[in-house]
Amino acid sequence: MKRRGRRPLLFLPRIVGTIGFAVALVAPTASSAAEINVLTRRTMNHVLTELAGAFQHTSEHRIRIILAPPAEIKRRIVDGEAVDVAMSSSAVIGDLIQQGKITPDSKLTLARVGIGVAVRAESAKPDIATVEAFKRTLLAARSIVYTDPAVGGASGIHFEKIIDRLGITKEIKAKSILNARAATTPKCRNSGAR
Repeated sequence: MKRRGRRPLLFLPRIVGTIGFAVALVAPTASSAAEINVLTRRTMNHVLTELAGAFQHTSEHRIRIILAPPAEIKRRIVDGEAVDVAMSSSAVIGDLIQQGKITPDSKLTLARVGIGVAVRAESAKPDIATVEAFKRTLLAARSIVYTDPAVGGASGIHFEKIIDRLGITKEIKAKSILNARAATTPKCRNSGAR
């Protein structure tokens, strides 16, 4: 059997639970109609769009989802932007609490994000069963894509800590492609239809 060329590895965050926010949206309180501004990371977009749409069909309230990378979420809140809900990493929310920008008793864990490895469909499944196997897989990859830590992407920050601990930072960065999409924020929009 002919061996194909090495394929790029892609590190992807994946959401593993969102029940806390689902419950909050299903049980609105009685009050006059309002627009609820939610400043959140892109990873929550699909989940929140569905939940907001369902909520808006049973409520007079409107949900406005504002997507931004973690560093921008922090900057916007520090700069005084008023939002009803801020959703980001525990580190960002914790820092905003320490700065007095978010009340400590309002913090709630809604989801946990894991980090995964993805390759093209036709590629062999990479061996990541042990630390040494994972290290060999990274070194053998032709290219690696991950979120740019400069925009506050938790998976990119975590990945760079891992390659540093493995002692392969120089080799990996030489063939890495930083995901720049997280650096731009789409225009704010109202989510769902009534």
